[in-house]
Amino acid sequence: MGHSYHIILAHVVFHTGRRTIRESDLARLHAYIATLARDYRIHSPVVGGVADHIHFIGNFPVDKAPSALVGAIKANSSRWLKGVNRYYADFAWQEGYGYFSVSASIRTDVVRYIQNQEAHHARESAAREFERMVRIHKMAAGEIELQEAYKI
Repeated sequence: MGHSYHIILAHVVFHTGRRTIRESDLARLHAYIATLARDYRIHSPVVGGVADHIHFIGNFPVDKAPSALVGAIKANSSRWLKGVNRYYADFAWQEGYGYFSVSASIRTDVVRYIQNQEAHHARESAAREFERMVRIHKMAAGEIELQEAYKI
């Protein structure tokens, strides 16, 4: 075989630190993070989230550490936000992030989940959501349980 093929599909979540993101800036931030992801060769990124955290899914490259890519996206998006408005002068993302592997067979469910964050968080806090995601991904016995995790 003359080529290498891979799919490293991951759902990434990270939270704000000192400031929340204004509703009026969310769409632009999501677009900027999607551009950064593509610049770092994360294919087919979909970005969503609410005022206090961001979700994105994409196919990660094999030759870069996920921690380096997520760290660069967080650093560059934080720097970009600081240039948007003085409100963000002391903006920072919290340290750490969630990086959850995703089966290609449930990508559509995860994308829908990411795109419907506002409706989802009308019922569940960001902290509870993250705890649930960590628990489910560590304990899931199969794809059916993971599909249930992403139902709104």
